[in-house]
Amino acid sequence: MEPFTGKKDVFTVHLTTAGDPWHVDYTFADVKEDDNDEDDDKFVRVETCTPVRGTVAVLKPPVVPGQDPIEDNRSFIQKYWMFIVPMLLVFMLGGGN
Repeated sequence: MEPFTGKKDVFTVHLTTAGDPWHVDYTFADVKEDDNDEDDDKFVRVETCTPVRGTVAVLKPPVVPGQDPIEDNRSFIQKYWMFIVPMLLVFMLGGGN
């Protein structure tokens, strides 16, 4: 069998985590298939796409009324260095005239 080269309709069905379809993509693409392709239809291909779970955010513990807030033990300079450094640079690099 000779390799097929040409155009093919590609339908991609996006599934939810429960396996229900929620979106369909359609593309018309150039393809070149080998003899090992198990697809019998040379002009239409249907793919499924399942969601991949990404990174999960690490949240701080919730604030509970009646509980003491967590203290921040950093010094003034450790807390506000990102505001102090640009001001010092402006003062040092500014012209003296």
